[in-house]
Amino acid sequence: MELVNDADETANKVFANARQVINNYDLKINGLTAIGADNTNVNVGENHSVFSLFRDELSDIYMGNITLIS
Repeated sequence: MELVNDADETANKVFANARQVINNYDLKINGLTAIGADNTNVNVGENHSVFSLFRDELSDIYMGNITLIS
């Protein structure tokens, strides 16, 4: 796991940081099984988000729903 501290939290920048970590560790994008994110438009919005940028690379990825019970 790697923590990236970056004040620029746009979808493009978060996606670029995630891709950089994947590349730094020579991970295969096709082996990606999950990304944890809060439910903000930047991360999982329908139009332009981190998820949609990954979907542009991997057309067969899907977004799941998690319900937290407190």
